[in-house]
Amino acid sequence: MKIRAVAIVAGLFLIAFAATDARARQFEPKDARNQGHEFDRAATEIAKAIHDANLKKVVVFDFVGPGKNLTELGPIFTSEFRNALTSADRHIEVEDPTTLQRKMNESDYGPEHSLDDDSLLALAAYLHMDVAVFGTITQQNGEFQIALRAMRPGKNNAHPMTTENVVVAPTDLINKMSKTYIARASDRPDLNDPTYPVSGKNGYSFPRCTYCPPAEFSEAARTAKFQGTVTLVCVVTPEGRATDIHALNKLPGGLTQKAIEAVQRWEFQPATDSSGNPVAVRQVIEVTFHLY
Repeated sequence: MKIRAVAIVAGLFLIAFAATDARARQFEPKDARNQGHEFDRAATEIAKAIHDANLKKVVVFDFVGPGKNLTELGPIFTSEFRNALTSADRHIEVEDPTTLQRKMNESDYGPEHSLDDDSLLALAAYLHMDVAVFGTITQQNGEFQIALRAMRPGKNNAHPMTTENVVVAPTDLINKMSKTYIARASDRPDLNDPTYPVSGKNGYSFPRCTYCPPAEFSEAARTAKFQGTVTLVCVVTPEGRATDIHALNKLPGGLTQKAIEAVQRWEFQPATDSSGNPVAVRQVIEVTFHLY
């Protein structure tokens, strides 16, 4: 069982009027002489899908893999694809990687958060991007395969647009970069950490929140009229307080920190073991920020 809480800002209504010349613009594929590049065909297809959907603003996040890790290979392949996408249609606005990194830093997104699509989709929505592109790198039969996914960030969920696949022949340098890690899956919170039992399993009950004031909106999120859910994992102590709080998925605009600060103030009726004794358990908590 997850513990859920909702933070609400009342009286904020967003009426957006937007005009676009997307229907009028022509799709302009890259010069045919350069189409032999590994990423050009995939970039052209994704650019066409973006054009056909009358969209424009695109962010490309660092590709993940091999495995659930961010290696030095990810940013290299990402840069190759980003350049190909920019060249595929001059009307597409691809977020500059330096600007993207600055915005990620401002929202306290570290390298390990490149491993979580939900956190990145939330950031894309916060930045008012029309499309977010992800890549997953695998190695099969000695070749590197990149599965590309173009997603439409949404308020409550993301909508897949199109997928493409790229195959890259290995070289000594590519093989070396694929084994040089920037972030690993082990850098993220481990729900199976045996240090504390998980609530609701093996005879342990769930803690119950008895004092749960809602999280406050950050000024940046309120100004941007941004909403969403932060998923936290923490330890609820026998004294009924939340400690060792970490984000499983983040929200930008300072909302993750606001969620953590709120849960730190909460009071719980602690979980008990099979004998009825209060015990510390690992607990997942969802804090939702909602505008209406």
